[in-house]
Amino acid sequence: MREYCRVLDSPNLWEICILLETVPPSLLCLCLARTSTSPCSWGWVVIVCHANISMWAWIIYFLTYHSCPTKQDAQLVHTGTALMVASSVVCVVAAVTNDRYFPEARMSQKEAKAFFDHLKSTRPRQTIILKNKRVGVDIPLDTWTDYTRFPDLHEVNEVGGDMEVKLTLMTETENSRTEDFVNSTIERVILEHGESDSQNYKLVTSIPGRKIRVGPRHWTVFPAIHTNRKHRIYIYNHAHRPLLMDFFLRTAWIMNILACSGPVLAVFMSLRQRSVSCYVMKRSSINEPSYSYQSSSAYGTPRITRSTFHTQNELPPSYSSLDVGICSPPPPSYLEATTCLGAPTSLPPTCLGAPTSLPPTSSCSMVQEEGEGEVLDGAEMGIELTASSSTSQQIRPKESQNFS
Repeated sequence: MREYCRVLDSPNLWEICILLETVPPSLLCLCLARTSTSPCSWGWVVIVCHANISMWAWIIYFLTYHSCPTKQDAQLVHTGTALMVASSVVCVVAAVTNDRYFPEARMSQKEAKAFFDHLKSTRPRQTIILKNKRVGVDIPLDTWTDYTRFPDLHEVNEVGGDMEVKLTLMTETENSRTEDFVNSTIERVILEHGESDSQNYKLVTSIPGRKIRVGPRHWTVFPAIHTNRKHRIYIYNHAHRPLLMDFFLRTAWIMNILACSGPVLAVFMSLRQRSVSCYVMKRSSINEPSYSYQSSSAYGTPRITRSTFHTQNELPPSYSSLDVGICSPPPPSYLEATTCLGAPTSLPPTCLGAPTSLPPTSSCSMVQEEGEGEVLDGAEMGIELTASSSTSQQIRPKESQNFS
């Protein structure tokens, strides 16, 4: 402790602190500018690592200088306070930046293949989000076609046993009719909810996540991906799994909290050099000509339902528009359609309004009464009708039959 107090009592302590704060990071940045292919990225790593060391050094100084009997220089205290605040800001910014580089999922090659199949076959969901109304409306698109070229997973064995895949979801419309439908739906939703600014909305497309069973006792969860952000997936070879990297990915958040974000940023920079970009391309189309939607309250989930409207050419023809000729044969009467026993009645087709006459037949027991269109069946009425050449009809009762 005495040696520590002697160092603090040095008259040139302030100058020494300024040199330590400026010279080492400056020399390292100059070396990186001449040797590295990406000097800006690695220069930021040097600055963050220096900020971590400086912050902890000033924290230790302010916790221990009270134990020394001599009074500390006020200029050194003020300088140390300013440098500690600046280092804290750099550490916080680096920790937030590192959080963006954390992979959302860790998968083996087998799990990654199943995840790519899931992205290829799953139907996306396109939603209109109104920023001020807290409302999301789904657009009912009929067909989604996948045009994605997924990376080759055999590259994992060639780059050291692990790699990072950066996924970006992109959507397009298949034709102009689909694009017009999407634009008209957005306009209807904005008008229905009374949004004053027609541009105050977001169109987000997402592929939902899924939990599947990969092995007999192993389950994995596939993350959901969205168009408004990038997603990182860490893929490793199960046979040659890098244990240090796996341990680092599990504990890196602790180092961020403890103001050790510099080493975390350095590891993520090395992992980004082995990353592969993958653009998940989906194209949408519609089949139905028109749609209608129903919206619930501001905190609910509106739904859009399809309504099919037939055009004039698709409607079935009405009975009045059928092409019926004037001289088409009328439907047969009961008398014409009924045949006598052993004597079929055949009549030629006649025009509408033409009288239908039946030649008298002695063997037929059914006649049509003159002046009426009703046909009488004598067998059913219990009387016997006889035809004659005169206009009068003779009706006589039929003999009664005895039924046992």
